Amino acid sequence: MASIEPTPLQIVPAPGTQERRRGGRRILRKIALAALVLGFLAFGWAVYPKGAGLSIEVQALPAPG
Repeated sequence: MASIEPTPLQIVPAPGTQERRRGGRRILRKIALAALVLGFLAFGWAVYPKGAGLSIEVQALPAPG
């Protein structure tokens, strides 16, 4: 049962932890980009009615001339 207790060797971080952290940063960037996209969509829903399509948004623009 003594082998189950944590030893100093297990407390020392493994050599692959730095690579995992780099990968985690990439995942965080993807999550941040997804959050920005969802934020823009939510802002669009707040400005325009949820039932409004792209055609209504285009028609809302002033006609040239």
